[in-house]
Amino acid sequence: MTLLADTGAGGDPLFHEAAVWYPRTDSMFFVQNAGAKDAGTGLAKSAIVQRISVAEADKYRNERAAVGKVTVETVDANPPVVNPNGGTNWRGKIVFAGEGMGPDVASALYLMEPEAPYNTTGE
Repeated sequence: MTLLADTGAGGDPLFHEAAVWYPRTDSMFFVQNAGAKDAGTGLAKSAIVQRISVAEADKYRNERAAVGKVTVETVDANPPVVNPNGGTNWRGKIVFAGEGMGPDVASALYLMEPEAPYNTTGE
C-alpha cells in the first residue's frame, strides 16, 4: 500500500468516498467528507470533488509514502456538485449523489463529464 496524499493529523478530511475510475483518461475521482466538522462543509460550504491520474500514482506503487509526488486536482464542476457523496461511472460519465445544503439546496443526482471543463447537469 502507498500513501499518496494526507491532509495532516486532525485536518481537513479531503479523501472520503465516491471513488470512481474513468478509464478513458485513467483517472480516479473521489470526494471530500461533506458535513465534517474539520472541513467546515455541509451547510456552510460544499464539499469538493477531486481527481488523480492513476498512471502518475502507479509510478510510486513500490513506495510506502509518496505524499506530495502525485497531483491531487480539485475538480471545478460547472455547475458545482453540491456536497457530493457516492458516485459511479455510468455510460462514460460520472453520477454523483449530492447531499444538498439544508433547506437552501435539495439533495440531487448530478451527471458530470469526467473531462475538463467538467460540465454537470442535476436532477
